[in-house]
Amino acid sequence: MKKRLSAKTLFILAFIMIAAINGIVLSGVAYNRSGDPNAVVVLSERELNLPYWTPKENSGMALEIAWQTLGMERGDSYGWYTYRSRNPRWMDEAKLRELGFNVDRYKARHQYKPDTPREVFVVLELGGTPWQQFLEQMDTALEKIRAAHQAAPNDEDLEKEYTRFQERVNEVKTSGSRLFAVDAGTDAKALRVEYSDRNRFIIAPAIVAMDTFYANDKKEKIVGHIQRLSVGQIHVPVGNKQVFAALLSQKRTRSDTPPAFGVEVAYGKRLEPWIRAVTPAPVTSGKDKNP
Repeated sequence: MKKRLSAKTLFILAFIMIAAINGIVLSGVAYNRSGDPNAVVVLSERELNLPYWTPKENSGMALEIAWQTLGMERGDSYGWYTYRSRNPRWMDEAKLRELGFNVDRYKARHQYKPDTPREVFVVLELGGTPWQQFLEQMDTALEKIRAAHQAAPNDEDLEKEYTRFQERVNEVKTSGSRLFAVDAGTDAKALRVEYSDRNRFIIAPAIVAMDTFYANDKKEKIVGHIQRLSVGQIHVPVGNKQVFAALLSQKRTRSDTPPAFGVEVAYGKRLEPWIRAVTPAPVTSGKDKNP
């Protein structure tokens, strides 16, 4: 008959196991932050969402990374749904093959099990051409629906749609994320060579899957779908926690409130982010008219 371990022995073993796990985690963090960062960007509340509640004093806090894509165009009258998409326009069949997906097998998915999602590297651009194109696209769509509303002022449904879209455009300009997924690949070093500005482009691991997309022509397209960033949150250091806790204690509506903070975020050797500095004030960029 085997002898049972005493409670003291079990406690010691558990302590050793926890210490070992913490050691592994800390060594990974140290490695990620060693040497020169892969990227250093200044993000604002546009790109970093606060939690929905104020954490307890002794608990952790994390900011969620908010990003967008210029999505596949459905052919809607006003482009209403484009901004919601996680199906980037550039992630077509050719790009999926480049990422290692078996597109032909997916097309025959009624006969075969489709490829599972896979981790690749996604390029995120801050406040560049995609962001400006997005603003122009929203303004163009707003003008179309405004003209339609003026042509039929008694149409209540059209009036509601116009009001709703106008609110959405104002929200985007005030608090929408300027961080856009612009490319993807399987070689992070090659992507960094192509997108060399480390203060503008982030290379981050993300989970991508194949998807089907139908525009108004009803034709099926095989496209890519970015499900999520592999590391979608950034831990807030204890020394910076009070800045965000103070904001959470206020009754603020993020959709119509300008950014209240700026955060210098670095990505390390493991392409994982951490906070280097926090500024409790709005951030403006010379390249971006909308902070």
